[in-house]
Amino acid sequence: MKTVSEFRTERCIGLNISDVARKAGVSKSTVSKVMNHYKGVSEETKQKVLAAVEGSTYTPNVFAKSLTTGKSNLIGLFMSDDLLESFITHIYWSEVVSGIREALVKEKYHVLMFAASPDEDFLKHATEYRVDGVIMLGDYPQPAIVQSLLDSGVPCIVFDRNLAGRRTGYVSSDDEGGAIMAVRHLLEEGRTKIAHISGPGWSYESAKRLETYKHTLAEAGLPVLPEYILEGEYSVDSGIAEGHRLLSLQNPPDAVFCAADTIAAGVIQAAKERQVKVPEQLMVVGYDDLPLCEYVNPTLTSIRQERRWMGKIAAEAVLEMIANPDSEPADHRTQVTLIPRGSTGKP
Repeated sequence: MKTVSEFRTERCIGLNISDVARKAGVSKSTVSKVMNHYKGVSEETKQKVLAAVEGSTYTPNVFAKSLTTGKSNLIGLFMSDDLLESFITHIYWSEVVSGIREALVKEKYHVLMFAASPDEDFLKHATEYRVDGVIMLGDYPQPAIVQSLLDSGVPCIVFDRNLAGRRTGYVSSDDEGGAIMAVRHLLEEGRTKIAHISGPGWSYESAKRLETYKHTLAEAGLPVLPEYILEGEYSVDSGIAEGHRLLSLQNPPDAVFCAADTIAAGVIQAAKERQVKVPEQLMVVGYDDLPLCEYVNPTLTSIRQERRWMGKIAAEAVLEMIANPDSEPADHRTQVTLIPRGSTGKP
């Protein structure tokens, strides 16, 4: 006599729940009970259903199942179109999503990924696919486009951006703490002309790092010079361009704190092209601690974010909100670490 699990693993032609019910001479609800191990079904009826399933690859419809159980075991992973374009090549987000997926699969949840343009209805997507919860990645230049989702009561975790909502939690790394570490490290190395290249103006985490850079310089009694603050993109090419701008100043900086490792790698390249020695004449600190830090020359000092761990925390947070509907959404902030390397004179 075969078990339900054994039937589920056999290879055969496909049937849906109506086909199985008709073949076994039972109702669709009885088929569902057998395939989902509900009690209260006689052994005779169970064997009829299993006999009908034999020779098929019957798979329960998760959407139909959600109507009965109230759960789909699906988590919607929402991101902007812009983020999707860099998702495959940018290790930061790929590691975050790996952490999310690992934590969800462990609890028998699955991920549905949505890339949405600014004019799309996020709540409509979440409702149509009956997701149990949502994790939102990346920046949304117009938070109003997601507010209907945040206000709907769907359990939602926002990554790296603190948006208000009925049941909305927040996961980020300590951007302020990381920026303080970076600037203080350069100050401790005797640098007093510290420039900053931020990320795009719409980037929430980049804005936090910029403001903290200004505050930390002011605390140290150093002027915040407008010409030392440039806005870039998260790319090596942007770092090269902005690096040349800084190094062409009449009074160039002796250190640069960059909002991303890709920008910092570009600054090091610009310094080489201008025959400016790193770290002797120019120290450089990046952010993220991507693998490229070990491959640039000199190796790049950076602020490490635990990307996979952040993804795991986000997944666990949304599952906690699903399991405990009356609980208050929590804000989670993960710690960062300074990793000194050659670009600031460390071996």
